[in-house]
This record gives sequence, structure tokens and C-alpha cells, in this order.
Amino acid sequence: MQEAFLQSLEPTPEAEELAIVKQRFDTFEKEMNLTEGKGKIVFYMKSTVLWHERATPNHCLFATVDTVNSLAKELCDSNHPSTEQIMSRRDEVNANWEKLQALLNLKREELQAASGLCNFHIDVNETMVS
Repeated sequence: MQEAFLQSLEPTPEAEELAIVKQRFDTFEKEMNLTEGKGKIVFYMKSTVLWHERATPNHCLFATVDTVNSLAKELCDSNHPSTEQIMSRRDEVNANWEKLQALLNLKREELQAASGLCNFHIDVNETMVS
């Protein structure tokens, strides 16, 4: 879901449209970095592999990557019978987070380049009119 949103933010040569895309990106980036680079992610709690006392079956629970890592460590340290599944899921969450961060960085660079090009064209047009 978050990757699809980022991929939908396409740079455009039009200054007004680019400003809107950049604003949407900036808002998204702020939401992703709510907790020192370990932003919000959503878990659909259908199984008890990563269980939390506030979660009920078929309940959505918001958690940070740090929370998932902490819960996974806690469960594994207590010799939970599903330790292997917990570690696998934790690794999957961390890999997805890293992939999302890489995409976020790439999109930031694309938008900065598009903004620079747009500003260049505006400057050229203003210079030619003068």
C-alpha cells in the first residue's frame, strides 16, 4: 500500500503540479518518520505469531518497526513455541521497511531533480523574456 502510493508520485514538468506532488511526498515522508526513522506500519492480526494483548482476531493494530522488533525479541527470549515463525516474520518486516526506505530515498531524489529542472526552465524563460 505504501509502496504503491510512493510509486504513484510521478514527477511532472509543470511547476504547479510538481509542487502538489512534492507536498504529498513531504506529508507522506513525515508520517513515515514519526519515530526516528521507524515509522508506522499496519499489521493485520489474524494469527498469534506476533500477538499483542490489545489485538483481537481480525483486528488491525498499528505498530512501529521498533515495536515489532521488541515484541519479537521478548517472545523469542521467553522460548515461545513459534520462535522460528516470529523471527521469520520479524525479518520480513525489517526487509520490507528497508525496501520502503530505499524507495522513499529514490523518490526524494527524483522529485529534487525534477524541481531543479523545472526551476532551470523557469529561469531560462524569464531570461529570454527580459
